[in-house]
Amino acid sequence: MAGTVAYQIDGCVVPATGFELTATDVEEIAPAIRAILRDDSGLSEAFEALQDLPRTEFAVTTLQRVLEPPSEFAEWRVGEALAEHHLSNSRDCTFPWADSRSARNPNSISGGVDLIGFHSGDRVRFVFVEVKTSHHQSWPPSVVTSRSEGLRGQLSGLNDSDDRSRWAIKYLTMNSINKPWFSIHRQAMQTYLADAKDVMLFGVLVHVTTANMKDLEALTNRLSELPATKTAIELIGLYIEADVLASLVEGSIAVETAA
Repeated sequence: MAGTVAYQIDGCVVPATGFELTATDVEEIAPAIRAILRDDSGLSEAFEALQDLPRTEFAVTTLQRVLEPPSEFAEWRVGEALAEHHLSNSRDCTFPWADSRSARNPNSISGGVDLIGFHSGDRVRFVFVEVKTSHHQSWPPSVVTSRSEGLRGQLSGLNDSDDRSRWAIKYLTMNSINKPWFSIHRQAMQTYLADAKDVMLFGVLVHVTTANMKDLEALTNRLSELPATKTAIELIGLYIEADVLASLVEGSIAVETAA
């Protein structure tokens, strides 16, 4: 797990932990983050499946251009990659199918759940993750508190089993057929069919500033007041300076000034 714990909010139903990531931390995890952003595994599989088609050097170059990753990444996508890496390495989560594989525009926003995968513990469950990236020097930023588009509203909606969770499961199901991870998907589906509330939710804030527990303190308390179900919710804060965030990618980051 990369980063140093800056704060912990315990003693409530929904815990929260903040991590500070230094330049040294990022240098260690940057190759893995870049592989997620570029979807190296998916591109490798695609090229291997088609490499017998080109008959000339020009055709090989054309195929490489079709499959090459973008040279610029939206800031929110870098935040999602950072969140995916953190949860995969510290919270027993697996995210087998990259959302970017279904996007005609690599920086288009789907409007659904940011990340969906599996959480492995005493049973396999679906895990839904909402990620917000902000460089506003306020604690908390509006991407946390907004009732509709913020972590507050989105996690509350997922806890109420809104349509986005159903869409996300359908999306993962349709892409799981004949995949190596189909068996773990079946286990998660079995858990879900027994109780649709038996899922794991993570809210991740990637804040390009110094750590402050005020970011997640009020949200932790509010979400802890929700009616008790089998749904488990956890909040994560990842804190990183702007120049360190930029070093995560081999290319440029398109910053959303309103974030």
